[in-house]
Amino acid sequence: MTDDTATIRSTLEDLTGLPVPVHGWDIREGLDSTDDPAVWIWAVIDEDDFDGETSLQVTDAVQAAVRLAVPHLWPYVSVRGRHEQSPVS
Repeated sequence: MTDDTATIRSTLEDLTGLPVPVHGWDIREGLDSTDDPAVWIWAVIDEDDFDGETSLQVTDAVQAAVRLAVPHLWPYVSVRGRHEQSPVS
């Protein structure tokens, strides 16, 4: 795990005010399609809690927090249900 990933994970674990509980975070760094440094983040929630508005609220909150914590990485955020979660390697 890189220092940036550790910072992001810590930031996300301390994030409050989300509309639903997040059961896990999948975080992966890399280069985006324009070769700029980026981070892909998947927030894992219960399927029963999933709807478009909730997804948008979680995405907005995560993007704002990550941009403050690691401004040199562009955050791409997605929300997925617990049963969609694949093991992180």
